[in-house]
Amino acid sequence: MNDEHARIGIISIVHSSPNRAYERALQTHKVHSQRHAYPMFVQRIDPQDGFWTKPAFIHYIILRELRKPATQRLQWLFWFDADTIILNYNIALEDFLPPDQDAVLRKINILVADDSNGLNSGVFGIRVSRYAAELFAGILAFRGFESDSALWFEDESAMEILLKRRRFVNHVAKVPQRWFNAYESEDKNPGPEYIHPGDLLVHFAGVAEREKHMLRWADRSEEMNPRWNIPLYETDFPEESDRFWNRTKSVQMARLNHWHKGNAYLETSLKKVNETLAEWLNTAEAKSDNYTTLVEVVENSVSFLGNSTKWEQDTIIKDDLHDLSKVVLELEDVRATPPPPPHPGGLVVQPRTPFRRGGPKICDKLDSTGTR
Repeated sequence: MNDEHARIGIISIVHSSPNRAYERALQTHKVHSQRHAYPMFVQRIDPQDGFWTKPAFIHYIILRELRKPATQRLQWLFWFDADTIILNYNIALEDFLPPDQDAVLRKINILVADDSNGLNSGVFGIRVSRYAAELFAGILAFRGFESDSALWFEDESAMEILLKRRRFVNHVAKVPQRWFNAYESEDKNPGPEYIHPGDLLVHFAGVAEREKHMLRWADRSEEMNPRWNIPLYETDFPEESDRFWNRTKSVQMARLNHWHKGNAYLETSLKKVNETLAEWLNTAEAKSDNYTTLVEVVENSVSFLGNSTKWEQDTIIKDDLHDLSKVVLELEDVRATPPPPPHPGGLVVQPRTPFRRGGPKICDKLDSTGTR
């Protein structure tokens, strides 16, 4: 493979006039990359307007790797904004990756972190894959094809919108901000969004007098300050990482379990309602409101099942589970509605009460899921 079997590559951009703070920040990444044998790709010119050079350069590197034989390409790429400084050189980027031996977690292709404004794309990891190529092609095309969307944070907003869509959402893991997007803090007990001793890096997004702050932290980084640059085993990260990936796997499995159980339950209920329709077909009830409602609900359920078979398991989203619950509930409502009583003369009398909506909740029928 690349660079003596390198698995991870580093990408960044430092352009415009030479800037001492950004150059020193970049140097911390170079030292970290050399220590862990990561090839590094740094863009020094700005061919795109605004912030759009970033996704263009990432897309270029992804395509370049995908053209190589699978045994020679990098497996992951990590992007670092120019205003990030490595503090703990002992932390390897492999420590952040999902366990490869797990079939469920192998579908995770993108590692991102949020901050108070939503997605923070200052640092993220992305698996070299067709998903990565499609994502960044979509980001680059976003301005032209979805010009009505508000992109308050330029390429970052486009990325956030796309990551919520069916194609990508189940391939994203939102990791704790502290893992690789923490902000500076001098507090003894900083909050979860701020850097703690032993964390990988500090990020200066949106900081006033940014260069002044960066230079102060660059001093600490270059000194290999023992408060920050400590061995991995002395941090709480290994245990936190295990908990995070176990929880992520549980949520993914619960989602699929709910989907399969819900579809099976829907098919069973649909069969019973169809039996009722067949019994009523040659009776006066076939002209009743109840019968018409049953037919409408059955058609809706059949349509839902037909559409659901088109989706791959890793494209099922939270809205699909909500729609499934709604369809099952509607079908249960009509099953719970008793037929009208027979008239003494043999005619069917319509019930005086209107058709009831609102039967048993889906949570009474199916296991709960981790979709919140």
